[in-house]
Amino acid sequence: MYADVVRLSPELEFRPVLAVSEAGADLFDPMTVAAVDTAARRTEGCVLRHADGWWAPATGDAVRVYKVYDRELRRPGELDAPYVSGGPHPQVLPVSSEPGADRVMVTFGDDQYAQDVLGYGTEGRVLVMRAPGVR
Repeated sequence: MYADVVRLSPELEFRPVLAVSEAGADLFDPMTVAAVDTAARRTEGCVLRHADGWWAPATGDAVRVYKVYDRELRRPGELDAPYVSGGPHPQVLPVSSEPGADRVMVTFGDDQYAQDVLGYGTEGRVLVMRAPGVR
């Protein structure tokens, strides 16, 4: 699953796309589009990972919530972790391999870190949030 740029003008538009390849295919072999969230216009951070199921969190357009996609590109819910601006790339990881383990979300604050030195375009401070697991 990845975010695909579908239009650059009049504004940048990108959305989650689920693509599949043949079983045993190489990383660089062709893939086929299996599903697209056509309602999304500006989502970032789509990385499919396994943690008590397959999930991909993504930023939520102007709504400022983290959408959660499953591996069929359905939306079973959202993460309650608001952000102010930009399109942070959320990554949710278990803190251990134990079932029901706590989770951490690593993302960024989009606050233009050291802009006077680095200029525009930094992703801001790294933010880490922790949530209790289900036991």
